[in-house]
Amino acid sequence: MSESQQGKRRPRGQKESDRPKKRQTRAPKAPPSDAALTAARDCLEQRPIYPGRRLDGHLRPDPAVEFATLNPEEEAEAMALFDASQSKVDYEKFRPVEGTNNPTVNEFRSLWKVCLRVFDWSPVFMISPMQGLKYRSVAKGAQQSGSSHAPENPEPPEDPDQPDPTQDPEGSQPSKGTKPSEVIFPPDFSKLLAALIVHPCWEWDVVLFILALQYTVKCRVDNREPWPHNDLLYRVSSLRTLRSMFDDPDREPVGIAEMLEAMHNSQAEGTRSRFSRFLHFLGGQVRSTPSDLRQPQTYLGVDALPVTIKDLRFLTAAVRDFDWGIESWNCSPDDVWKAYRAERGIGRDEVPRTNAETKKYTLRSLKDVYREIAHQKRVSRNGASRLEAPNQVDGLEAPYQSGLDDNQEDVAHEGGAEIPIDDMLNLPAEDTMVTSRGNVPDMPRESTPFYPEPRKREPRRKALVDGEETEDEEEDLQRNQRSEIVSNERQVMRDVRRRDQFGSGMMSGLTFTSPYDQFSSLPSFPRPSARLAPLTPVASGETLSQRLKADDERLERRFEASESSIKWLKEENIRIRDTQKSHGEAIRNLQRGAQLQICPPNEAESFNVATTTQRLGILEMENSNLGQQNQALQERIDQMIKDAAQQQTEWSEKVKTLEQEKSSLLGIVYEKDKTLALQREKVRTLEVQLNAINGIQQEIEPSTDEPVQPSIRLPDMVEKWSEGELDVDARVQASQLGSRRTRNKVAEAFSSSNPGLQRLGQRNY
Repeated sequence: MSESQQGKRRPRGQKESDRPKKRQTRAPKAPPSDAALTAARDCLEQRPIYPGRRLDGHLRPDPAVEFATLNPEEEAEAMALFDASQSKVDYEKFRPVEGTNNPTVNEFRSLWKVCLRVFDWSPVFMISPMQGLKYRSVAKGAQQSGSSHAPENPEPPEDPDQPDPTQDPEGSQPSKGTKPSEVIFPPDFSKLLAALIVHPCWEWDVVLFILALQYTVKCRVDNREPWPHNDLLYRVSSLRTLRSMFDDPDREPVGIAEMLEAMHNSQAEGTRSRFSRFLHFLGGQVRSTPSDLRQPQTYLGVDALPVTIKDLRFLTAAVRDFDWGIESWNCSPDDVWKAYRAERGIGRDEVPRTNAETKKYTLRSLKDVYREIAHQKRVSRNGASRLEAPNQVDGLEAPYQSGLDDNQEDVAHEGGAEIPIDDMLNLPAEDTMVTSRGNVPDMPRESTPFYPEPRKREPRRKALVDGEETEDEEEDLQRNQRSEIVSNERQVMRDVRRRDQFGSGMMSGLTFTSPYDQFSSLPSFPRPSARLAPLTPVASGETLSQRLKADDERLERRFEASESSIKWLKEENIRIRDTQKSHGEAIRNLQRGAQLQICPPNEAESFNVATTTQRLGILEMENSNLGQQNQALQERIDQMIKDAAQQQTEWSEKVKTLEQEKSSLLGIVYEKDKTLALQREKVRTLEVQLNAINGIQQEIEPSTDEPVQPSIRLPDMVEKWSEGELDVDARVQASQLGSRRTRNKVAEAFSSSNPGLQRLGQRNY
């Protein structure tokens, strides 16, 4: 017996109860920090629950009848590629069972929930050749040729700093079914990817995350092709200088990390953006091995950088250790992920809700990816490749080209007569076909592609790339600023058409308005409350009736829109109730079937209890979800009815006020018109009297002071005159009585009877 075994024996005389016992209790988990909770809450507020109906608009249905009708040849080629691929084999091996605790299935479904909610993207499409990426498993069991017992899903943890250089994950081509799945991510990979997605440093922007992941893989596998691609360059303008360095035909063949280091050193301290500083820091964290350099960097003729779990670990460490300058950003991805799950819960209401939905959405995403691959291969065969860099640049070969390709799809089907994929593709000769060079496949766009302007080589940049020292820092700064101005003048990709389909090769309608180096919270715009405005003067040329008519028309349109929304919600509510009713009937039928499970021995019929119970559980869960949706719709209908009633009351009060003001104004106008009519009547009367007096004045001849004997007494005549009893002839006769002094008295009496003619009497008499 060995000494180590003897040392483990219990001494004589020592009872078993005296031996120290192992602690069975676990230490309680530490609660998330305040900064991590802040980051998680911001993410949940800015990115609400992803509605399932939006996914149907982003992914083509299966089968894609409309696409196959419009593009029959392309659909046939895409489905042939998919049927002949290892991806289909891996997908068919994915048979998740509801209600089981499978880490691979659970973490993959959780990744789907997070990726859809934060990035509005399918994780299968995000890490695909359409974004210049392809997931590669590095499980050691997959590297042994001829092994028939390789693990399917688990991916053992490995030390990224000390990998085995003798192992080549793509060196052998085992038969189908012996490699770990490269469609369904292993649990460790899904966890790391989900934790990275929810971190606030990406500002919930999938383009920034893809750029960081591409850069990580390029540093690890030493990929030296032009980067970033034009379709992603618009998001981070500070990387235009790096992109222009690839266009220099005399540049030295150095890695992208060295090129970014040169650009970083040539820029002034205050001109570096936060994201470019992070990429510079990230390049120093990545370590590569000889086996990394041998990994394939294409897939079916399309550039696809191999993404492994090592890349996610490098990226996680860089995000954790980089000084972002914001407290909530300085949290590690794992801390933010724990806080996110603590605040969100298990996400039962988020899609995909079941394992069956996860498998269905994965299949639709895969087929969209192969449709885009088939489209690019057809374009490449026609000699009009949409990829960025050609194989020859001004007659010179590109400085670096990976000779590895992923031919496992063809090797797997050698000797099989199912689908002659090589004959179907009929690729042209190498000297006649433009080779794919870009890391990210080009995407259809309307704007002009990026064509670099030829310019004289700058010796300072060469010195920086070669690692030389120079004392002319001022000249370097001026040259760098001049280069920045030229880059800014050549703005490209301004109006990129962004379709909302994963399989279309475009990003899902993403728009970005603020540069990365300016972090600011999104403003909120409160809804203004409706209130009555005071009556304002009517504009020139607009009558009161026209204004009231326009207000009535706007009010009617508002009411019609509200009624239409309420009607649609009621119809949706009825539809949900009908579906709930049908589910209830199905549940009752299943319950009756379960009750009939115990049958007499002479009956040959049998029922599957497990299947019935499973279907019953699914229908009950769907019925519960429909009930919640019905309740939410009912609450929304009630709120809209309440808002409509409130708006109707407010508008009714406003209309009532306008009607009152209208009535008041009409009354005032009526009184004014009546007064003006009376005044006009008085003016006409006075004009008649004035004309009569003027006629009398002309007929009367000058008389002397000799008295004239009147036919009537003067006092009586004055009294009758003042009382208005004399007619015109009598007044004329009275005006001729007596001397001038007497006539003046008569005129005074006449004028006093009518104050309006006082001045007239003084003038005439």
